Amino acid sequence: MAIKLREIERSIVVLEDTIAMQAHSMLKLWQALSPRSANTLIKNKGACLQPSSYGDQFALLKLTRGQAFYAAKAVWARYFGQAAVVEILLYQAALTPFDVETVAYDAHQEYRIPVLDLPVLSLGQVVSARVIGSVGGSNQLSESRGLTEKTSIAHLARGLGNTIQARPLPSL
Repeated sequence: MAIKLREIERSIVVLEDTIAMQAHSMLKLWQALSPRSANTLIKNKGACLQPSSYGDQFALLKLTRGQAFYAAKAVWARYFGQAAVVEILLYQAALTPFDVETVAYDAHQEYRIPVLDLPVLSLGQVVSARVIGSVGGSNQLSESRGLTEKTSIAHLARGLGNTIQARPLPSL
């Protein structure tokens, strides 16, 4: 009987260690943001994750940095003249309610997070999200596209090393 109790105690310890390890596993994700979303993220110091663009129902969190830069260039910079890419470090346990989805082709995968879930997901950040780069350069937005965002992208200046320091530009 004592042997079985020790085995049960060991299995509980192993189970608790496994759960604790999973809770502390981290995942780095990247997101392409429109100018307004990037400015909002910078203003709140990365504490609360933002939708990819205002009015979107989802935040699109990419599994690779390259896919985020491509989305920034091909989508948001195309519509708004500029776009930012954000690096997000989350505890993997925070992502368990969400599935990875394939977009366009098998290697392009992302988490599509409903905007209503972003405040709770933000609590799962290991460190605050940060802008790591931008694409585009024009602050001119096309009225003919019917887009409502008019806030310019955050001014990105090189800091020490390859870290980028970001601060919002005044509204146009």
